[in-house]
Amino acid sequence: MGSIFLWFNRLEAFGVYVREGLLDIRLVCLLSGGTITSTWEKFKPFFIEWRSRYNRPRGFIEAEYLYSKVVEYFKKHPELAP
Repeated sequence: MGSIFLWFNRLEAFGVYVREGLLDIRLVCLLSGGTITSTWEKFKPFFIEWRSRYNRPRGFIEAEYLYSKVVEYFKKHPELAP
C-alpha cells in the first residue's frame, strides 16, 4: 500500500502546481492523464473512507482536484483522452 501513497503524494504536488498556475494541465494530461484518471477512479472509495476514518477531510484533496481538472481537459479535448 505504500507505493499507492507515494503515487498519490506526487499527485498532491501536481495538483498544487496546477492550482497555483505553475504547471499547465495540458502537460499533465499528455504525460500522465490516463494514469491519473484510472488510479483516482480505482482508489477514490478508499481515500474517501480514509478521510472519514482518520478525520482528514483535506486528505489527498489536491489529487482529487487534479483528477477533476484532467477530466475537464479531456472533455474539451477528446482527441487527447486515453
